[in-house]
Amino acid sequence: MNKFIPLLFASTLWAVAWTPAAILVEYDFGAGNDLAPSTTEPGFTSESIVLNGLSLDSRGSRLGLTRAASSPTDYISFSLAGNFDFESVVDPINSPGQAGFLTFNTQFHNGSRTPATNYWQVRVSTDDFVSSNIDLGTAGVDPSQSGVVSDPVFDLSGLGLSGNQTLDFRVYLVRSATWNDASMDNLQIQANAIPEPSTFALIGIALGSVLLFRRRKS
Repeated sequence: MNKFIPLLFASTLWAVAWTPAAILVEYDFGAGNDLAPSTTEPGFTSESIVLNGLSLDSRGSRLGLTRAASSPTDYISFSLAGNFDFESVVDPINSPGQAGFLTFNTQFHNGSRTPATNYWQVRVSTDDFVSSNIDLGTAGVDPSQSGVVSDPVFDLSGLGLSGNQTLDFRVYLVRSATWNDASMDNLQIQANAIPEPSTFALIGIALGSVLLFRRRKS
């Protein structure tokens, strides 16, 4: 039994070091019209979503939105404040290449119409869009695929965030023809748990003990 102790010790430390991404804030929209955050990670504060130029559309338990413009002018907005660190250690197992990200479940509802692609565009600011306005990219759905659900992911790890800050988000709904209905659900900001340097030191000790034990056995 003793021969398994170093291996179990190392495995436990590895599991602790690479913990899954934490949900810093989530909006599940309740019955479809609840704009308050459903969960917020301790140490962070968030606010209810605000509609800017968009109208609510009945889509069951999903947040239905309509009346989008043909340019990025109509959006939902919210903010998240806390101690951010998206530039340290990236989790290669759960989210390779990303240390923090915004994601949501989305669906476009085109009915029988055939417009060009409608899309979402996400922007973030560190000063309520006074001078900071960072484009995180777009995510669209081919209208021929009306009703298909997708889960776009917008990377936050390149923002150079550290310490206590407030992030202001705008999620634009943009149309390029007359049909402009879309819905979303489970809007989240996630961040990977970042191991402390001492954790890596413990992992090194554990792995070293495994090698030493094997050498003694041989």
